[in-house]
Amino acid sequence: QSSLGLGFLAELIGTFCLVTVGLNNTSADYEGNSFFGLSGGLILFPIILVFDGISGAAVNPSVGMLSLVAPIH
Repeated sequence: QSSLGLGFLAELIGTFCLVTVGLNNTSADYEGNSFFGLSGGLILFPIILVFDGISGAAVNPSVGMLSLVAPIH
């Protein structure tokens, strides 16, 4: 069981990374690039591997905190 603060920090970092990649994918600078799905998957895979044990890797701080505050057994 992880602490609430560590879980929240993990969710914030994971969400920030995923949103940053998503916003860069939709930027006009990268028009015509067909690897958008690959870049999203390549960032999501390590986020899930690293943060799954800490917060469940919901990549959404509100959902991640729910699993830490009210765990379902």
